[in-house]
Amino acid sequence: MKISPKKYAIALYDVASKAAKNERPRIAEKFFKLLLKKNALSLLPLIIEELEQYIDQQSGQIRAELFTAHQASKAITNELRQFLADKSQEKVVLQEHVDKGLVGGFALKWRDFLLDASVKAELSQLNRQLNS
Repeated sequence: MKISPKKYAIALYDVASKAAKNERPRIAEKFFKLLLKKNALSLLPLIIEELEQYIDQQSGQIRAELFTAHQASKAITNELRQFLADKSQEKVVLQEHVDKGLVGGFALKWRDFLLDASVKAELSQLNRQLNS
C-alpha cells in the first residue's frame, strides 16, 4: 500500500510534537531512513508542503504567498494580510516574494487559490488572443 505525502506529514508531526526537542534530530534521521527504505524520498517536497499546511492548521493560521515585481509596501501587505484574516477568521502568515519576471502587478497564492493579476499574465493572455 502506498502512503500519501499527507499521511507521512501527519505521522511525522505526531511523533515529533510529542518528543523532546533533543530527540527531534534522531526522529528526522529515522524518518529519512524510512523514506529511503520505502523508496519514497522523491515525495519529500510534497511531504514538507503537507507538513507546513498541517502545522498551520494545528496552530490556527493559514499561509499565503504574495509575488510582486517590486517590493510591496508595508501598508499594502498589512492591508492584504488583514483582508485574508477577515475572510478566513484565522491568523495569516504572508510570505512575500519579489519576481521581476512579473513586470508589474501581483500574484497571490492562498490555500488552493491562485489570483494572477500580473502584467506578465495579462500580456500572455493578450498574446494567446491575438494568435488565435
